[in-house]
This record gives sequence, C-alpha cells and structure tokens, in this order.
Amino acid sequence: MFTTESITKEELLFKLISLGFICCKTKCKTWNTAFLYKSNGSALCILLRKNGIDFRFYSKYENGLTIKDDNLLYMEGGEVFRNHYNRSNKIINTKAYNIAANYKSGVISKSMKIEDGESYLLNQDIETIARRSKKRLQYSKKPII
Repeated sequence: MFTTESITKEELLFKLISLGFICCKTKCKTWNTAFLYKSNGSALCILLRKNGIDFRFYSKYENGLTIKDDNLLYMEGGEVFRNHYNRSNKIINTKAYNIAANYKSGVISKSMKIEDGESYLLNQDIETIARRSKKRLQYSKKPII
C-alpha cells in the first residue's frame, strides 16, 4: 500500500475512502473535509484544508469524536499535527496516504508527528503581496469626486 508517487488531492480522497476512512464535514471551519478511521481504541482524522493537511490523532478516544446525523464531525482533544503545502519538501498528499495506509494496517507512522511546510502567513513575500493587493482594492473602491 505504501507509495512514493506523487498523488493529487482527488486521488487522495478516493484512496482514503477505499481504505475505509469515513468522509465527513467538520464543525470547525478550518477544515473543508475530514476523513476518520477508528481502530483498537485509537482514531486518526485526516483533515483537509485549503493550504494543507492536518492529522488529528487520538491514542485513546472515548467521547472526543462524534458524528451527528448531518454527517458533521465534532472533535475534542487529540494531538494535531499541521502540514502546509507552502515550502514543504515533502509531497503532503502522498504523506497523508502513506500515514493512512500504515494506520489501517495497525502501524502508527512516526512521520505523522513530523510537521512539514510553513504557513504562507509566515512568509514575508506573500504577506507583502497580500498587503499591497488589499491596499489597491481599498484604493479602487474610493468614490471619485
């Protein structure tokens, strides 16, 4: 099941479902989609967001995870490991798949706890470009007298 190939986000979604992960929405707006797999009293959530993928791991879960009728996942506790697409030397989608495949086979991958990339908000160049764009937009909205 382990792969070194680069996979797209869409391929990752299909692969997670084929592994038996449950796809749901999250109550928290940080993440677009969540994939949940419970095994032997532990649980792994693979959380997709616009700029990366996070792992939320529960070594022993009891009441920290609930899926409501509207397929909405409520999460409390657990350890969260963030992985950003920006400035990552790893292929995050492939990393997520390998962690999921290992977890399903009963192995908790050490790479899950290694966070990759960095937030684009910490990147000075992107922050400066965003600030300039915002100023231009505000300037263009000023009424002409």
